[in-house]
Amino acid sequence: MAVTATLLALGAAGALAKGAGQIGAARAMKLSKEEKEELAELQKLKETGELGLTEAQEGRLEQQFLGRRGGLLREQQQAALQQQAAGGPVSGRDIFLREQARQAGQQELIAQENLLRAQADEAAAATQEARIAALRGQEMQAKAATRAAVGETIGGALQYAGDLGMLGAMGKIDPAFGGEMDAWLQNFSAGTASQTTGG
Repeated sequence: MAVTATLLALGAAGALAKGAGQIGAARAMKLSKEEKEELAELQKLKETGELGLTEAQEGRLEQQFLGRRGGLLREQQQAALQQQAAGGPVSGRDIFLREQARQAGQQELIAQENLLRAQADEAAAATQEARIAALRGQEMQAKAATRAAVGETIGGALQYAGDLGMLGAMGKIDPAFGGEMDAWLQNFSAGTASQTTGG
């Protein structure tokens, strides 16, 4: 019966080794320090209602708008020069109509910019919301996988330990193996405790 007890002890050790690997794999899914900081920052922005474009993104968008405004101004100046080159006296009415057209163009451009800015802000906020959900999901999966791996490890090892205990209680373990079994059970208990309390 010493062979049976030895095989059971080896099986328990194998269950612990397998479990340790599964626990390690589950812990590898945990958020990195950088991801935890990113999640905390995004959650803070969400709580304060500040999700959306970052300052850098707003700056790039404003540069695009400045380019568009410059293009419109050049078009208006070119049209005015062409009208002057066409000859003839410029009446007060022409100047008034030109100024009116310039202001209408600027107002339309500002309205377009405001719309584009709002759309970009909404898109950035949606991207940030999706990132929060992904990081939270990863965090929950890592915790669940760790719990499952620890539970499976303890369950598998306890099954072998129970079989060993049963054999010992039935007197089917060679007395010479008894001391080895006691030492193994102590090591097993210490290993299981460190697996459940480890980071």
